Amino acid sequence: MGDIKQVIVVRTDLDMGKGKIAAQVGHACVLGAEHVRKSHPEWYEQW
Repeated sequence: MGDIKQVIVVRTDLDMGKGKIAAQVGHACVLGAEHVRKSHPEWYEQW
């Protein structure tokens, strides 16, 4: 398996402040990582 990456896409049309965007991106990163940790622990360990 190649490199494992996580990509977070942010919509710019939602008119959120920079702090709110940063918080939402942080939540998305953690939730995505936790999902992979539970469903594919070997991928999580490699990442």
